[in-house]
Amino acid sequence: MHYKFFILLLSLVLVGCQSTPSSEKTSLQNPLTLVNTSLFAPVERYNADEIFQLSHAQKQEFFEYYQKQKAKKFPSSNERIIHNFLDDKLTGFTFHGDTLDAYSAFSQKRGNCISLAVFTTALADLIQSPIDYQHIINEPVYFKKGNLILSSSHLRSRVYDADNSTSKNKVFFVPKSIIIDYFPTRGQVHAKKAQRPQLIAKFYANLAAETLLKNDFDATFSYLYNAMLHDPFNNELINLQAVLHRRAGDTTTANRLYHYAVTNDLANINLYENYMLIARNNKDEALIAQLNAKLAHIKDPNPYSWLELGKQAIADHDLHYAQFYFNKAVKAAHYIPEPYIELAKIAYQNGDLDHANQYLEAAIERTYDHNQLAIYQAKYQALKAITSE
Repeated sequence: MHYKFFILLLSLVLVGCQSTPSSEKTSLQNPLTLVNTSLFAPVERYNADEIFQLSHAQKQEFFEYYQKQKAKKFPSSNERIIHNFLDDKLTGFTFHGDTLDAYSAFSQKRGNCISLAVFTTALADLIQSPIDYQHIINEPVYFKKGNLILSSSHLRSRVYDADNSTSKNKVFFVPKSIIIDYFPTRGQVHAKKAQRPQLIAKFYANLAAETLLKNDFDATFSYLYNAMLHDPFNNELINLQAVLHRRAGDTTTANRLYHYAVTNDLANINLYENYMLIARNNKDEALIAQLNAKLAHIKDPNPYSWLELGKQAIADHDLHYAQFYFNKAVKAAHYIPEPYIELAKIAYQNGDLDHANQYLEAAIERTYDHNQLAIYQAKYQALKAITSE
């Protein structure tokens, strides 16, 4: 699990994969040059390799398991051995859990999805199995602590067969791989590929999230700085830097970071919304108009981001923008029911009962939760009764 934050009306996604091509990134100013280091205690530098280190005893335990599997009449492939070892040894990994290094995850047999990915990577390194990761967009789960609303997103590992001898004499070859995950994600929408630098960044970003919950800004800055050393152009990390600076009293640097992200097309929905909040507080109508225009054209594959924007627009009594955002959610993922339900509510409020029925029908077709289905069907029948009178 990795974290997202919604701070009062500020929304930010803590970690994620941004989409700027790497060839374009190299010409950009590193956003770490924009942060106000004097605002926080000196940054503590961490050795990222230590995240993946196992003890001698832990290595021996895995190697003994590995050798037994290889000694069988029909030996398993490396990626299957890693999967089976984790399946046999670990039972405590959960959606709610701490972000732990490989040694701690192994010894304590617990952790979240980042911990599991780190542990899996440590095992893959021992037998030189290639590995990458998938960032999953799924329906967020929310927790509240004080004035912070914490939500989670998900990462899983993909371990490959290191023996590519079967690929010889083939024009096209997709290497054999296996997904390492601890539970199936509900409402899964999309998977983005990530590499080790992104995993390391997510690890430190999660630690930054945990210290931010404790209002330990110095520790948050250190963890976040280290995260950005590995993934500097990640728009979510830039967003969090801006929020951290704003919470620490430096709105000028926060604005500079927001402006940098928007100018260089690194901004996502949450960053735009955070920047918009500052613009509204400053009553900067020109900036508000500029951000609205950009937000209208931004592409984001996560329908739940658009749903959140739509719900906020409804709270602001702006049905026009609410409808716009819910339609963006439909375009992002036409197979989830939530945006159709919201559009049905808007149509009903506008007195457009025919379209309200159509949206409810679409939601019913896309609903697999039996309890929700019963509610939607009841609403649909009630509307049908009204329209047939």
